[in-house]
Amino acid sequence: KIVMCACIFAQSSNEHCNTFQCIFGIFLHSTGTLQRVIDARVHASVSISTQSITTVMRSLSKEANVQIKQAVQTLTTALAYNNFDIDLKTTQPTIEHQSQFISPTSATTIPLYGVNNPVVLCCSHEIWQNESSGIVRESLPSEKLMAKDLHIFHQENSYGTILPGKHLSPCEENLAWHVCDILLNHSKHFDFLKHHNDNPVVINAIPLHKTTQIPCRAMPIKQSTTDENIMVIDILLRQGVIGEWEDIRFDLQYVLLIHGDFLTKEQLDVIIKSQHIEDTPKHCFQHIMFVPGLFHFKIVCADALWHTWIQPQAG
Repeated sequence: KIVMCACIFAQSSNEHCNTFQCIFGIFLHSTGTLQRVIDARVHASVSISTQSITTVMRSLSKEANVQIKQAVQTLTTALAYNNFDIDLKTTQPTIEHQSQFISPTSATTIPLYGVNNPVVLCCSHEIWQNESSGIVRESLPSEKLMAKDLHIFHQENSYGTILPGKHLSPCEENLAWHVCDILLNHSKHFDFLKHHNDNPVVINAIPLHKTTQIPCRAMPIKQSTTDENIMVIDILLRQGVIGEWEDIRFDLQYVLLIHGDFLTKEQLDVIIKSQHIEDTPKHCFQHIMFVPGLFHFKIVCADALWHTWIQPQAG
């Protein structure tokens, strides 16, 4: 309340001191507040006018368009998209004007950390040739993986090998630390030993860094079918001004990484297979490569553990 009163007093003495009013006005605009309600807030000096809100939104949209173009045209930016649900309620619903539920698609650009030169992503043609010729499929075992195959893999892995002078491998040491941490923090019988359990040994630490994402314009498309996913990809490329075929700045030799959920991956796989007979690399979606996020990767690992160890015993 004190901050609000101070902002009202400051705006009353100087109309350019309206930071709080701008933020609150944009918030009212984002929540779909009625114009008469905004006008009441304007008279109370807690919001800017609807005309000023429109001007601010246009200015922010222009700045966002420039940032999207600059980010995507570097070819070192990944794209992530997914649908979101909006329930557009009507104040007084009637048969002609009822509440509407829509599911548009939102997207964002994610700069690739550590990729300063786009040349490292210039490999779409090689990947496409390997997949088309069956090299990737031939390198995979045709029969089902057995326990001995996994044992050989772990033998070749240094993370599971006991080092000289050690009694446990790095993997076993980390598992032992987690067991001790569970006993010390989730049992009341070992409180006096908590100070003996130090932090675990750091292995292949991921460096912390700040990622600045640039949201793209929302699209009135429900990306649940292959055709709608094609439209989403095309619109995203057009927002980055690399979607036109005659634009020489977009080299199809570069890979464009796409993030999304499992349904997005299935739809993109279907698109690439169905477009395989097209005559140009762009129409074949040769440059598209799906990369699952860490959250979905964990889901797959948990599902594999469930089907391997838990479900057979339950059955």
